[in-house]
Amino acid sequence: MTSTASLPMNFTLKTSLPFSLSEENCFLEPGATAKVKVLFDPNFKIDKVSGVLNGKINVAFPDHPHR
Repeated sequence: MTSTASLPMNFTLKTSLPFSLSEENCFLEPGATAKVKVLFDPNFKIDKVSGVLNGKINVAFPDHPHR
């Protein structure tokens, strides 16, 4: 992720199983870059049949009314 804002940003990232994130709380200075790994738990599907699982990453800014 790269911040294109002119002010520092403080935010949280959340996702749901079977996905997880290497970082949940982030802080980026203007123009700064950060890497966040999205991890997947292959033991989530117990039926041993391949499939497609879609997920979302929710970004929330503390003290901000929008998500």
